[in-house]
Amino acid sequence: MPRIDTLLLDADGVVQQPVAGWLDQLADLCGSEQDRQDFLQHIFTAEKPCLRGAADWPVVLGNLLTELNSPASLEAALAVWTRIEPAQEVLNMLPRIRVPVCLATNQQPHRAAFMKNTLGYEDQFDRLFISCEMGVCKPEPEYFAAIAATLDCEPAALLFIDDHMENVSAARKFGLQAERYHLESGTPALAELLERYGLL
Repeated sequence: MPRIDTLLLDADGVVQQPVAGWLDQLADLCGSEQDRQDFLQHIFTAEKPCLRGAADWPVVLGNLLTELNSPASLEAALAVWTRIEPAQEVLNMLPRIRVPVCLATNQQPHRAAFMKNTLGYEDQFDRLFISCEMGVCKPEPEYFAAIAATLDCEPAALLFIDDHMENVSAARKFGLQAERYHLESGTPALAELLERYGLL
């Protein structure tokens, strides 16, 4: 195995997940007259520019709720986006890892602020690489280039773990060591993966 100087962990699906029934809660914002799947598609499409910091999510979401005639308030809608369940067993592993551990995630500013401040990720990780603060998103190669440049590290010395194969493949293409992992696989599977790279 190559020498790893820094571990990069994705957020959703790796160190946290939405609370049970989150997608239904989000769909419930549409009210009775709007098609739920159509509503969700509009929501996720509207969020994309915010993931790279190109738009203000509360403004975008508020306008969208009005446009789609949602009966939900902006406050109620924003609250759904912060219904996050940290994977405490994964977070408890962080002090045992032999190299710096950074969060590498696509997020819009409202949700990122909640993760940093309310969930305390700013104190639990050595660095946070959040797309809306970087101006680029996974799986764009510029995202991984920015991390390597910031860390002044060769890509091959970075191990990136994500639950989406598209992001894993993009990281490998750029030269990072990258592995797919999802919380559903269980914490022992993550520990085994880290042990293979000599990080535990």
